[in-house]
Amino acid sequence: MTALFRRRLRVNPERLISRLLDLIAIDSESGKEAGVGEYLKTVILDLGLEVEEDRAAEKVGGNCGNLLVRVPPHDCRMSSPGLLLNAHMDTVAPGVGVRPERVGGVIKSVGETILGADDKVGIAVIVELVSTLIEKGYRHPYLELLFTVGEEKGLMGAKELDISSLKCDYGYVLDGTGDVGGTVMEAPAHETIRVEVRGRAAHAGVEPEKGKSAIQCAAKSIASLKLGRIDSRTTVNIGTMSGGRAINIVPDNVVIEGEVRSLEEERLVEEREKVISSFERNASLNGCEVKVDVDRSFEAFHVDTDSYPVRLLIESMKEFGIEPTFLTSGAGSDNNILAQGGKTLVTVNVGMMNPHSTDESIREYDIELLANIFLKAIARAAKSGIVG
Repeated sequence: MTALFRRRLRVNPERLISRLLDLIAIDSESGKEAGVGEYLKTVILDLGLEVEEDRAAEKVGGNCGNLLVRVPPHDCRMSSPGLLLNAHMDTVAPGVGVRPERVGGVIKSVGETILGADDKVGIAVIVELVSTLIEKGYRHPYLELLFTVGEEKGLMGAKELDISSLKCDYGYVLDGTGDVGGTVMEAPAHETIRVEVRGRAAHAGVEPEKGKSAIQCAAKSIASLKLGRIDSRTTVNIGTMSGGRAINIVPDNVVIEGEVRSLEEERLVEEREKVISSFERNASLNGCEVKVDVDRSFEAFHVDTDSYPVRLLIESMKEFGIEPTFLTSGAGSDNNILAQGGKTLVTVNVGMMNPHSTDESIREYDIELLANIFLKAIARAAKSGIVG
């Protein structure tokens, strides 16, 4: 690649930041992504492309479905693999009335809301990439742009997606937390556990002996568990407990909700069974009953360092003097669902810091850097005919 070619492959930084600020100002808490959806439809249609919206909205109880955009290839080898670019449209709460401000090259939220860089940075970068490719006539392979809903509520949109409708087998999820260069190579499977403990009610002051406290039984069960980081690849958490009817009644019912995550299926099963066994054992000892419901939220994924999208990314990062950092994540993303459908995608850090908090921020330099890295990766993909 010539020096001239390297210099001219650049996105428009002012427009990129402007797009991000526009997106941040649109309310889009999970289930209410329609505003972002309409914004994207307008921008994409102006580029001469079409937007496909699926029926995920009615299935997840939201006001917008997943959006898919197909971008025809331009000036690339016939054998060049297509690339899928993914970001999610929803944010966590509090995300209504977000007012972004720019201070010393950093974008953060004014007031008591999150910023929404998670994942509007990903959206802004993808849109700017395609705008630049089309306007400048840069070479690129076939591209698919996937914008999902309900990611923050358990990857809901991705779970309702018809993955078989996607033509690309390789790509990137622009949704990682931390410095640009961070590349998530694996993430855990996840299960939720809901335990209902049933005891026997009695007057707490007159005849407590006749009662069986569901709360006490649950407390003993939880106290006997090891929680938090169990090992380098496994975590367990008890997140909520609710029950009881009044302070003068021995509680006859309590519901506990928790989760188990692990990169290893065997370890996930082991820890899940420890949780269940603890509740069953203490219920038996304390005259209570338990009902347990387990739900597999998503599967683990693992990407090899020599896979096609990783190689593309490494080569492009090195042009900017960046050595990729290969990471293991403890969180889920749309990648967990897409990987189940046979897709090989890499989750990349987009530079956002402290997501899901009112301290969330993003450096303008990182946004531009990320976009330019991907512009180079896409151009490189257009010349590649070897997947390997």
